[in-house]
Amino acid sequence: MRALQALSLLLLAGLLAGCSTEDARQEDARHAVEARVATLAGYTGEVHCTHNPRPWFVERDTNVFLCVARRDAGACDVFRATLENAGWDVVVDERDVGCTVPA
Repeated sequence: MRALQALSLLLLAGLLAGCSTEDARQEDARHAVEARVATLAGYTGEVHCTHNPRPWFVERDTNVFLCVARRDAGACDVFRATLENAGWDVVVDERDVGCTVPA
């Protein structure tokens, strides 16, 4: 019974660790949004972005990420980061929304 509990905990820890990691493209999008909000007043610098889509556990690359950037006042703005030939294009998508990354 203890072995089963230990195995369950290890599997849960692995699942949670895998859910929180960024892939390279998601990290690049986050850095692009962080650079953009660094030039704007009223942001804390905290940014989180959506993951690549994973239908049926098959990950696919995407060129568009939605990222939330926390404002000093507590709300967040959603930025759309689009990978183009010249680099990342970062624009505000929605203002004063919740601070949860869109699914």
